[in-house]
Amino acid sequence: MYPETRRLLMDNRNDPKKEAEKKKQEEHHRILQGDDDVSDPSQGENFQKQVQVLSLKMNEFMYKQLNPTDANIKLEICQVVNILLDMRMDFYLNNLKQFFRVNSLTILKFEPISQIDLDDPEVQANLQKDFEKLLEQKLEKILPTIMKTGTSVDLSLNDGEKNLFAQFGNIGLDFMKKGLGGEDKFSQLEALDFDKIIGFSMFPSLISIFCLNQNLDLETQILSITTRLYNQRYEFAELSSKLLILFDERNIDIFKRLKKQIHIIGKYVDESETWVQNLHVPEHMETLQRVQGLFNYFEQLLFKDSYIDKDDEVQPGNEGKVDETRQDIMRHLKVNKLGVDLIKDSVFMVTQVQDKQIKAQLCNMFRQCFSFLKHFVMKNPTNQMEMSQYITALVANLNTDLGQVELLCEIFRNNKKICIERCNEVLDDFKKLIQTNGRQARYLEFFLVVHQINNYFVSQNQKAVLNLFIDPRYKDQLFFMEKKNQSYPTFDFTPQRGQNYLDEPYEYHAKLIEVCASCTIGKDGLLSSENKLKAQVTFKYIMNLLCEDDTFTENLSSEFEEQLGIQQENLLHKRGITKMKAPLLCLIFYTYLESEKISDEIFKCFPEITKFISKEHQRIINFKSASPDYQNYFFNFVMLVLNGFIKVFNRELGAQAMSQKEGNMQKQIQALEKELHNLRVLLQDGVFASKFDLNQRQKILLDLFKTEQIMKEDQNVNPNDDQLNPLKETQLYTHLTSTLRRTEDQQWNALWQIFLKALLNHSKLLELIQKEQKVFAEAIFKVEELFKNDKSVNQQINKTKIFQRLIDFLGKSSAQSGTITTFKLILNVLKNYIYLTEKDENLTEEEQQELDEQNKSDNQNFLSSNNAMQMTLTLLSDYSDPINAQRIFNDLIQFGIDLLDGGNNESQKAVWSFFSNFPSSEVFFMRLHNEIQLAIKNINKTDENLALYEFQKQPDLINNILRLLQLFAEGHYSVLQEYMHFQSHNHHSYDLIQDFIDLLKAYIQAMNQDYFENMLQNFDTITEFIQGPCRVNQNTLLQANFLEIANKLLKIHELDIQLQNFNEIMDAENEQMKQEQQFPLPIYQYSLIKYKCSITLISLLEARYEPEIVNRMQKQLDMDQINQNLQKMFYTFDMDYNSQYTPSLFNHFELDHSDPANHKPLSFIIETAFNLYFIQTIFEKLEDPQFGRVTTKDDEDDVQQALRNNPLFRLIGLVRQIIKSIQDSAEQAYKLALKNEGDQNIDKLRDQFTKAESQLQSRSQKFFKSNTGNIEIMLENGNLEEVYFPIPPFCQMDEESKKQFNESANRASNKSKVTSLQNDSPDMIQNMKLNYEIQVYINKFKTLEVIINNIDLLRDLEFMIALIINILLKERIQPTINDDGTETDEYGQDYFEYDNVVELLGSISIALSFLIVAFFLSRNAPIIIDKAWRGASKDKFNILQYLIRTLKTIYYFLSDFFALYYIAYGAASVLGRFLHPFFFSFHLFEVMIRFPVLLNVIKSVWIPKQMIAYTGLLLLIFMYCFTVFGYLVLYDSYSKGFCDSMWICFLCTIDTAFFYDSGLGGALKGSYDAYPGQVGYLLLRFLYDNLFNLIIVIIMLNIVMGIIIDMFGQLRSDLQDYKNDLENYCFICGYDKETIEKGIKQFIEFLCSYQI
Repeated sequence: MYPETRRLLMDNRNDPKKEAEKKKQEEHHRILQGDDDVSDPSQGENFQKQVQVLSLKMNEFMYKQLNPTDANIKLEICQVVNILLDMRMDFYLNNLKQFFRVNSLTILKFEPISQIDLDDPEVQANLQKDFEKLLEQKLEKILPTIMKTGTSVDLSLNDGEKNLFAQFGNIGLDFMKKGLGGEDKFSQLEALDFDKIIGFSMFPSLISIFCLNQNLDLETQILSITTRLYNQRYEFAELSSKLLILFDERNIDIFKRLKKQIHIIGKYVDESETWVQNLHVPEHMETLQRVQGLFNYFEQLLFKDSYIDKDDEVQPGNEGKVDETRQDIMRHLKVNKLGVDLIKDSVFMVTQVQDKQIKAQLCNMFRQCFSFLKHFVMKNPTNQMEMSQYITALVANLNTDLGQVELLCEIFRNNKKICIERCNEVLDDFKKLIQTNGRQARYLEFFLVVHQINNYFVSQNQKAVLNLFIDPRYKDQLFFMEKKNQSYPTFDFTPQRGQNYLDEPYEYHAKLIEVCASCTIGKDGLLSSENKLKAQVTFKYIMNLLCEDDTFTENLSSEFEEQLGIQQENLLHKRGITKMKAPLLCLIFYTYLESEKISDEIFKCFPEITKFISKEHQRIINFKSASPDYQNYFFNFVMLVLNGFIKVFNRELGAQAMSQKEGNMQKQIQALEKELHNLRVLLQDGVFASKFDLNQRQKILLDLFKTEQIMKEDQNVNPNDDQLNPLKETQLYTHLTSTLRRTEDQQWNALWQIFLKALLNHSKLLELIQKEQKVFAEAIFKVEELFKNDKSVNQQINKTKIFQRLIDFLGKSSAQSGTITTFKLILNVLKNYIYLTEKDENLTEEEQQELDEQNKSDNQNFLSSNNAMQMTLTLLSDYSDPINAQRIFNDLIQFGIDLLDGGNNESQKAVWSFFSNFPSSEVFFMRLHNEIQLAIKNINKTDENLALYEFQKQPDLINNILRLLQLFAEGHYSVLQEYMHFQSHNHHSYDLIQDFIDLLKAYIQAMNQDYFENMLQNFDTITEFIQGPCRVNQNTLLQANFLEIANKLLKIHELDIQLQNFNEIMDAENEQMKQEQQFPLPIYQYSLIKYKCSITLISLLEARYEPEIVNRMQKQLDMDQINQNLQKMFYTFDMDYNSQYTPSLFNHFELDHSDPANHKPLSFIIETAFNLYFIQTIFEKLEDPQFGRVTTKDDEDDVQQALRNNPLFRLIGLVRQIIKSIQDSAEQAYKLALKNEGDQNIDKLRDQFTKAESQLQSRSQKFFKSNTGNIEIMLENGNLEEVYFPIPPFCQMDEESKKQFNESANRASNKSKVTSLQNDSPDMIQNMKLNYEIQVYINKFKTLEVIINNIDLLRDLEFMIALIINILLKERIQPTINDDGTETDEYGQDYFEYDNVVELLGSISIALSFLIVAFFLSRNAPIIIDKAWRGASKDKFNILQYLIRTLKTIYYFLSDFFALYYIAYGAASVLGRFLHPFFFSFHLFEVMIRFPVLLNVIKSVWIPKQMIAYTGLLLLIFMYCFTVFGYLVLYDSYSKGFCDSMWICFLCTIDTAFFYDSGLGGALKGSYDAYPGQVGYLLLRFLYDNLFNLIIVIIMLNIVMGIIIDMFGQLRSDLQDYKNDLENYCFICGYDKETIEKGIKQFIEFLCSYQI
């Protein structure tokens, strides 16, 4: 490795050929020396020596453009960096092995592994949990560290990652010492940090070259390295999953010895071009023999139980069984690469060598090489994929038989991916091979392999193979058919001659017929190909061949044949026909009898069929010995075809016979039935049947024939299958491995697999991988930080420039197979960029979510503006390279989803622009259509892909396609909605809406849990495409019989599943499913599917103004099933949720259904029931417009109203309600106990449901009606449509809140009213939620609930009590009369005869007052407190902040009028009872609350309180000025004692200002008395008195009165306007009562349609 580093950094460039050869040699030398092991002591030393050279060279060349070869130098440096990354990864992988080695002993608790039963699932689970706990703490330290970027992103990386080896403690240190030779060398391994190695940060250097470079190759290499740098953790996990750990000593020994042999053969392979061309030299011939021997050596080691002895000789093992571990060893050592290199370099010499002996030896060597490669790939999918990349080289010399055919068959065998992707590359070569080398049956084996994968048939390969053979151009060369005197073509069995031509006419045609027959299995659109095949091989010709003589029952020796004069040619023909009969019967069965359309030719050949049956009947009668070949032929193939005939005759024969006017058909039918009957009688003979030893399949076919049963589809198995159960072999293997004791190396290997499962499926692993990948995107986002000091560089290297070049690179590199990994990683970078956001601790969770959504939208717009969406669609519409296009298809779909996520409008516009302007978009729709159709065909077909770890799993392609198309139409993007139905800009249009329905039908028919997510997504996509509404798609949906799917789902009731009442669920046609599996899906999955379906049905009714759609839905939807669903879902609600309508009932569908804890709530989605009720209501209203008309109070009898409003009647009702609440509490407790008992007894639950069933109809309808709201909206087309919604449980506004809102709303205009509603909605919703929480608590106590619900009655009672007490007080509060007739100031207290009554009423008043006050505080106090403490959670702990918020709470309470009133209300009742009854008079102010007009009196003072206060302050200032003037100037005007000081003077001024008509002047001494004869003082006094009276008494006092009067007038006017608006105008639309009553609805009903 390190000498190669020096070579790459040499300035002097050598000859490319020699350099390539030298590179190969050094690579083999590295493998031989085992340089992949970090513990090699020489590696650390050599590595450090190379670091200095590498650092200098990279510093020199990464930035400078020195000469024209500069790009080449940088390319070579990129190779060096890749080598270093390989070394780094090798080190981490070795570190992982040591981690497992050290910690596995701890996990096992130091017990011998041989004593642990690793086959026990419980033991496996416990070990996996122990490993997961260990990895929870140390996983991040095991993984590669994240490379630095040089930006601020590095600050967010975990500094703890630097200490890579601390986790291993002394064990890890000892390991390092052992590897490097001492403790002082340990620090050298920390130099794996690239920034330390090179001396500068890698990321800025790579980004600079990427932006400033114009060389595509260098650009590709730079991006490959950069993406790899930030994908190290995924690469580590991927390599860990493929890591080969050897625990078996024998395999370890083989591994070590193979290294030496590989070094030897590697040298020979490198020099093969030399010695292969000169084999006449003895030394070179010896080399050939050594190479042949080495490949034989490798091949023998592939077999189980083989080993290498002390003499380095291979002792053979079981050649019939290949050891998978040995195959993996060969792959890791790249032995197969040596064989391929030898073939590519030298196989052409086989055709050029003239010496026969030398040619034979050369052919033997290559045969041995191909034989090794065949066993190398046998039943090993990984090795098959490895060798599939060399298919082109392997078919280069196919004409020379060296074993290529067998190798190619093994590469393709049972590998779905290779068969689909690479089949067409090889078919033409095999066609030419047959044309050149003759009719050889073994060539046809490949055609069988490529279209059949176990029990799965690849339809596209079936078509390709069949079309190749029936192509008229090759009919004579491949089918070898000729038309002589017959009316139909026949096979040409004449032997063919030619150079290198080997002819096997009968064997070839037998195999050819088998290939053709298997190409028609499945009938996935093969009808046209079948018809062509039927034209080539007619049914009559097949029957004639079947009636020919064969050798099944002949047992003649060759000598006896000669004595009888039997001609050799006839004998060969008979033997050939014998080989062809079984394939011919298969051809009849699969091509004629199992065809989509039964050919009329069958009914024209009844005589031939009868003759064939008669011949087989006579032969089996005369058959004496049980020949295995004939038994297999008759009971496997003849019985299969006869059962097929019977099936076809029963289905088709009646119609065919009636169409014949002659009696010939009837005679032929009778003859055929007679032969079938005779054969059936013979086979029913038990003595005769006992001669045969039949297997299970043969017995089934025989029984079907004897009992005249119709063969079912699952019995149409391949006749070559010996067993009906394909799992038998797997079950047998499982049984053997579980019963046989594992060896110690197998135990360790099993433990390693458990560890890998814990590691690679760890929940934290994917998170850490994504963290590393996200760093790259974050670094690009902040790339300007790297060059902020250099403006010139910053203009060329910035975020926009980088993303533009990345997107351009994706467009250019998609066709290059070598850049697929880089392509996908760059897509991942762009995806991570979309979701980049910054966290702000000062934001709430909702605000942070809004910021994240905004950032995502901005990033999507940025990428779309740089043609990211156009690039994506362009690549999706490019199918020039099908293999590479398919590899990146799902990744591009996923990236398109990311660009459109959230319904990004700019991206949608880019999509529509592309579809409108680029005809190539037709390819995009074609690919989507093909993928969906392929998914439909593959429903319930087993996928042979290997199991993946969690980090490897990719989103399902079909799910992604459905999601992408949903986002196309997100937000009712109408042009794309309709375009998915019909592409008007394309030559060919694909109806994807129809595809959605076909796919959904297939999913519903299969009801497989594997398709659950796709079913949900399919419903979402369909719903998105019909909403708006989109009439075109809605009609398409109905025409595609979507309603049949809906009816089928509605027949499934979750309650029935729970009660195991399956007879109501499953149709009779699904009887077999009921027997095999009572219910395919769990309850919660059915519940979610029905919920999605109900949304789609509601969306269809958006176009209810279209009579065609509505009428069709009314006719086809099963309303009885809808009603049944409503009743049973209500019953579930009643039982499981105790009839408590709470918010917890809703939004179950949002729960994570992957969490088993959520499966129970997901099994009941109440939104489904509401949606079905909405559908039912809509249909009923369409049938009867008066349905649901609201009954008003005017409809009630006046006497009933008066009686209902009577306080006594209401009091009696309260008592009755309290008694009933006690009974309900007892009943609720009983129901809960019954429910707990019923959980354990299904029969009791079923009986309970039966009893309640009679009342479910009325109860369910009442429940859904009472909790359903609706509002009318105006559609774009001007139609008015009612929209229904479930009323949230908390959305129950009390009358007082409604009244308060109605009175406070701004009713100046319609807009102002709606604005008021919008502004007040948050507070109203918050108030309703708080009230609901209180109500929920109260509802727990039924009696308290009744009392609270009758609070208005209690208020009336308390007011009446207060009134009675105050009336009684009139008798008590009387003045005391003395004996002399005078009155005293003391009032009588001891002579009141009603004291006890007052005390009793006072106590009752306290209780009622407390309930009233508690009710008010419970409704309003939380709101007031929440207003004061809103946002307190963000406050840091601060006593001052808490004190301020406490004061704010007190202030809000004191500033709220009703809060003050009710606090005083409660206090007055206590004071009146215990201090003096006088305080009960305060309760009389209740009249203000009861009558809004009186309340306006208080409001007229309370509302302008601030203005009145300011006016009062001004009044005091004026009075103070007059006081000062009077005190200083007019002191003598005051009476003695009234103005002794300024303070007393000011108080007297205030006190006397309004007592006299003239104000203060009336309270002072007369002017002439105070100042007799003093004209000046008299004048001053005149002015003082009059100014005081004018300013204070007249002006200021009237200003205050004016404020109050004006406010009162305004309140009265507002009250009148409010009443008028409330009674005569709609709040939402503003239409007056008269206008509305001219329409269809009554005004009261119109108002109710807006209820919330």
